[in-house]
Amino acid sequence: MGWLGSGMPLDWDDSAPYRESVRQAGLNQFIRLVQKGRYRHGDLMKWGDEIEYTMVSLDSQRRTTRLSAQAGLMLNEFHKEEQVALEKGTPEELPALWRTEYGRYIIEGTPGQPYGPTLDHLLQVEASMQLRRRILKEKSRGCAIPLTITAFPRLGTLGFMDTRVVLPGLLTASQAIPDAAVSQNSRYQTLPHVMMGRRRNKFGMLVPIFPDSQALLDTPDPDHLADDLLLTRQPALLAHATPEGSAYFDATCYGFGACCLQVTMQAYDFNQARRLYDQLAPFCAIMLSLTAATPANKGRLLTTDTRWLYLSSGSDDRSEEEMAACNQSGQLMYRPRCDSIHAYVGSNDGFFRDSYNDVPYAHDPRLYDQLRAAGLDSRFAQHTAHVFTLDPLVVMREHLPAEDYAGLHCDTFTSTLWQAMKLKPPTLDGSAGWRVEFRPMEIQLSDFENAAFSIFIVLLARTILHFHLNFYIPVSHIDANMSEANNIDAAHRSQFYFRTNIFGNQANEASQGIPADPPISRLTVDEIMNGKENLFAGILPLIHAYLDQQEVDITTRLKINKYLGFIRKRASGALLTDAQWIREFVRSHPEYQHDSVVSHPINYDLMQAIEKIGQGISRPSNLL
Repeated sequence: MGWLGSGMPLDWDDSAPYRESVRQAGLNQFIRLVQKGRYRHGDLMKWGDEIEYTMVSLDSQRRTTRLSAQAGLMLNEFHKEEQVALEKGTPEELPALWRTEYGRYIIEGTPGQPYGPTLDHLLQVEASMQLRRRILKEKSRGCAIPLTITAFPRLGTLGFMDTRVVLPGLLTASQAIPDAAVSQNSRYQTLPHVMMGRRRNKFGMLVPIFPDSQALLDTPDPDHLADDLLLTRQPALLAHATPEGSAYFDATCYGFGACCLQVTMQAYDFNQARRLYDQLAPFCAIMLSLTAATPANKGRLLTTDTRWLYLSSGSDDRSEEEMAACNQSGQLMYRPRCDSIHAYVGSNDGFFRDSYNDVPYAHDPRLYDQLRAAGLDSRFAQHTAHVFTLDPLVVMREHLPAEDYAGLHCDTFTSTLWQAMKLKPPTLDGSAGWRVEFRPMEIQLSDFENAAFSIFIVLLARTILHFHLNFYIPVSHIDANMSEANNIDAAHRSQFYFRTNIFGNQANEASQGIPADPPISRLTVDEIMNGKENLFAGILPLIHAYLDQQEVDITTRLKINKYLGFIRKRASGALLTDAQWIREFVRSHPEYQHDSVVSHPINYDLMQAIEKIGQGISRPSNLL
């Protein structure tokens, strides 16, 4: 999530005199990075995963679970160990790297070193994840347990944390989320406050409660009633949401305090990175639905299955003027900072058409002209100009004057746009090349699931490159798919816009008189992954075809087949998503009152069951 050093962040109004100089310094640094790395080539496809762990404390006598602030103390120890390794000159010996996250109860873990580029390196992934889980459990010394859950089901309810709580929070301004729930890092501490300053209003969203037979659907959330007089902008409404029968979410923490699974891959060169960025973008909604793991929040079962709405709404810092521009045009000229991609960047594969970027987006023409003058092509210049048109959220007093800290200000822009895909330039020291980050997936309950989905994304990328596949669909269809993916059991009930002629070069076809519009159908996830007769071969058969053409030893192939077989079964509906499994666990619990409430005892039993799955002690046959 960007630079995590210490400093004194400026309030929104106080940062006003410095924003333009920060913007220019950041843009200048980005141009330097691109110019230095534009012709870099020959990098191997090394890659890595990011796992976010939720630290939870369990009270067996009271049958309660709470989020644990122990994570901060553990991170201090990890960082000391990392510093010792750096001083010894042996950082490569660290088995994992650990970083703070937005939630004070979250620890992010990555492999100590990237995975290698060959297929046999895929067998290291699950073992690395298992090792990280063991390290966290040992480091917690019995005070908390590490769980790979996307959202703690009782976040925002009374007593959800094991630390002193004062409400409403000064930083969060929330009726339910205290400042103590946010990491003590100054960057994270300032984000909710600054975003509210830019909006000129606090965040609010209503999500319909799951309408079980005894659910109370005729009364508003008490937190909404308490906030009603404070809100000058109406809360974001999901489809069919009303104050009665909806849960009210009034803090960025509901989104940024959720956990996800991310995969970052190094590309051969700039062009290949752009190609992967574009071709993987249509898969964001598909993978969000397949990894859905958030059926409950704030102590209620809800009518959604993913964290994405909390992320998108919680990162919406658009001003009244920007909202008005969107409403008047009917287009997403300005988006929340966490959203699907705003545009494709194009590559030299001959597949891109300008018509695919059918959703207009704002960019400052002055910045665009500077980027073009620096040698960037038109499409990438427009993409980058949009990123730097956004206002800087985190301006540290210590990082002024701006030009003296250009690298940090560049990071301020690139790391506060949390879209489903991210294209990263080479690092200034040359240690990493052009990279693509795939960001939409929800964290899974087991290391096996997380390994399977991470490996799938890497194999999908390799298959796209090997067979020169073309998955372009209009950006408006990607937006529609991302919205659809939030629905209950979208992986098995919904249909998604998807291109079926994936071998076609649209530029060549147009010159041959073939219609320019790509053949797009609405397909289920099963049809996308496993194929539909006489229409689409299926992604998994294509990956197997790619593997058939590689030199793979039998042990590696059988293990890869096991991961792909799991994804085939989940896509077909033979296995539940994590969201389905959690929803069924709650609704079948003997103490459940059919009121859509996830009570303390139910949540305690759920967290215990999830811990056993994470430890490999339990393997529910309908999940794994």
